[in-house]
Amino acid sequence: MKTKEAAGCKIFISQIFFDNTMFVQFVNHCRHAGIKAQIRAGIMPIVNKKQLTFVKNILKLQLPNSFERASNDIQLKKIGVRFALNQINMLKKQGITDFHFFTMDNLDTVKLLIDGVL
Repeated sequence: MKTKEAAGCKIFISQIFFDNTMFVQFVNHCRHAGIKAQIRAGIMPIVNKKQLTFVKNILKLQLPNSFERASNDIQLKKIGVRFALNQINMLKKQGITDFHFFTMDNLDTVKLLIDGVL
């Protein structure tokens, strides 16, 4: 990252994550190493079964049990947006203010996040 910043990079975007503590530690490590560029938190609200399967089976990320209890995409979207909003608000309390939403061109989900955050 230091090499990329030295070459002119002004913004970094993280991969998606669901563990805020690890992300905050990562940002703190970068700051301690002298990286000053913006580091945006990559937030992916899980809003359908296809995304849930991708996160669990391909990325092998752990999610709260509430995601497993959703019986359809409508319930899953409510759970996913609520989780993402909680994640964003907790990060903001830790001083993280820059976000990138991985929503796969789903403007409705972006609007829900912006309305719930701002």
